[in-house]
Amino acid sequence: MRKATPLWYLVRLIVVIAVAGIISVAAEILLFNYQTVESLTFEKTDPSSSRSYDQDGYHYVEYSFDNSEIQDINITSDLPENFEGYSVCSVSAIDEGSSIYYKLGDMYLGPDETYRLHPTGKVQKILVSAGPVTSNVIVENGTKESNARLHKDDLESDVSSSADTTQTSVLAGAGFKKNEDGSIAVMDTLPIGLPSDYDPALYSKRALLSTPGDNILEPGEFYADFAAQFNVQIPIDISKKRLLLIFGGLLLAYALRPSSSLHRGSYKDRSFVVSLFGISSAIVLAVIVTHYGLLSPDATNQKQYIELAKALAEGHLYVDAQPSSALMAMDNPYDTNARIAAGVEYLWDYSYFDGHYYVYFGILPVLLYQLPFYLLTGSELPVVVSVAISSLLLVYGLEFLLLKMCNRWFGDMTKGMFLVLLSILFFGSWVVYACAVPGHYGLPIVTGLACLVWGLSFWIDGTRDNVIRPLESCLGSFLIALTLACRPQLLIGGLLGVVLLLGCSKRMDKKAFLKCLGIAIVPFVVVGLFIGWYNAARYGSPFDFGANYNLTTNDMTHRAFSIDRLPLALFAYLFQSPNLVFRYPYLVPTDLASGYYGLTIAENMWGGIFCLVPLLLCSLLLVFRRFREMLPATPLLMALCSFGCGLVLTIFDANGAGILMRYLMDFGIFFAISSVVSVSFIWRAGSSSNALVSVSGEKGSFKAAGMFLVALLALTVLMQGLWLLNNAV
Repeated sequence: MRKATPLWYLVRLIVVIAVAGIISVAAEILLFNYQTVESLTFEKTDPSSSRSYDQDGYHYVEYSFDNSEIQDINITSDLPENFEGYSVCSVSAIDEGSSIYYKLGDMYLGPDETYRLHPTGKVQKILVSAGPVTSNVIVENGTKESNARLHKDDLESDVSSSADTTQTSVLAGAGFKKNEDGSIAVMDTLPIGLPSDYDPALYSKRALLSTPGDNILEPGEFYADFAAQFNVQIPIDISKKRLLLIFGGLLLAYALRPSSSLHRGSYKDRSFVVSLFGISSAIVLAVIVTHYGLLSPDATNQKQYIELAKALAEGHLYVDAQPSSALMAMDNPYDTNARIAAGVEYLWDYSYFDGHYYVYFGILPVLLYQLPFYLLTGSELPVVVSVAISSLLLVYGLEFLLLKMCNRWFGDMTKGMFLVLLSILFFGSWVVYACAVPGHYGLPIVTGLACLVWGLSFWIDGTRDNVIRPLESCLGSFLIALTLACRPQLLIGGLLGVVLLLGCSKRMDKKAFLKCLGIAIVPFVVVGLFIGWYNAARYGSPFDFGANYNLTTNDMTHRAFSIDRLPLALFAYLFQSPNLVFRYPYLVPTDLASGYYGLTIAENMWGGIFCLVPLLLCSLLLVFRRFREMLPATPLLMALCSFGCGLVLTIFDANGAGILMRYLMDFGIFFAISSVVSVSFIWRAGSSSNALVSVSGEKGSFKAAGMFLVALLALTVLMQGLWLLNNAV
């Protein structure tokens, strides 16, 4: 058999990519746009008559037909394109199978939406009903929040100075009032029962104000006009994210097929390692590019590092923005409800202390990115660029960490097995979140994770053969210590270094060991002194990082530890099953209902990390003594210690902050390291380097354990893909 040439490999690669691309496009059309294909055969049908009426607080439009085949409905409304709120209408039908209206379903009421209908027979009547539309801008107890969508300048130009009753109602509904001189001003309070926050053009089309009886609007609600067409062509909706996910999944499936060359060659092949760097870079950049538009980069809380860079350039640690006199006069400025009730202006999620605003997030990202860029150019470096760089450093560090672990403990293994282990680290670290939400909140965490994994890599390499090598160990210590300047709780990863050092203490001369140990500790002292000074200069104590002084949803200066928060947090963070529905994008937020009656800060969660990254379930195998006995002493201690660190951080985050999706990045990496160690030894116990397939010549077949591991990988990719399709933030 002739040896394949590089040209042959290149041609095969091009063919594989082309075939995967064609299949991806076909899947996008047939799986996600099949209704568009169906609608090509629809014949547009107009109703014979229609009528509209209001009843019990709902607006109805009834369409009559002459026993027509109704296959879809297109609903248009006067809602704006960027509408954010709750807007649902219901569609019911009378047809050959029912002489009384029966419900076909609830639908989103937007500017222009088309839905496939499935009545039981030819239709006589279609009834569309819609209740009040509710704004996401909350109005509490008649008090209008300060972030009104309508601006005074727009209103002053759009509304005449006449004292017309309709225009006065429009202004009141929008949360504004007209002064005697005709100027526009923000109302101090919003009368209960008035709509709020939307374009005045909406209000002139209907009678929007509350009326006696059933038709009562709550604050933040209004009616929207709508109309319907039937049997129109459903527009095609091609999603770049779906295409990329399908394309990537196909390539991964092809790469790990039983006959793949990845199950024969060693992971030490340099071209393979370089290829992984390139692929991981492409994944990171693709996720960032397809999600960047979801953020509001100009939001005040997204520019904290930029403001801190300007402050540092001016020679002080507080940002330039001045707290309002009302905030400084408050007895307890951290009381969220008191701030809202008094209408106090403040900067969201800055820390306020002793008359100044500070940035309580770790200072390292601004020292690495924003400050140098500002000093060199005088311009602002977008946070998304910083997130991209730190995310790339993290994924490169994950590959470097795995290489060091394999070289020291795992021995030779196939490229396929190495790819599976790297997937555990990649998905388990939850770097996908940082890329999908490339904003301010993820930057200190992903930068801290990059420091952590690179530091661990140098520690593992610097203690090989159970001998401490001062240079590598010192560099590893410095990087681990830098987590204090990013995400302080990640410093717990230093416990893994203790495990490595314990192994060295038994082999090295005591004097030499203590000397090397001292060298390894020096970076922690240096970084600790710097961070201690930084904290003391801002908050008066070297141990106060300032997070408790943040101005957000709750008073953290009075938030005590409560063990009763832990059951819900452990369940939500680790084990809660994803909430799957049979409607795109199929994954919806989970329900955090519990019997805990108290303040728990929570955002939308999409499942526990063991369910969103099923590969991490492999770490739970260490519960069983039979599996623990398969691991050598040092890797076993590493795996157990790493798992323990993950649990501790889960508890810490739950009590210190709440239940938020981005905190999976804090502890996911530790469960991932534990899983990698477990899989490396348990799956390959008593076998050759190939733990996934049995190879015979050019053919191969999955081993039972290997098939299970690949199935976990496939499920992990699926869950991560569904989460990404939700544009989850």
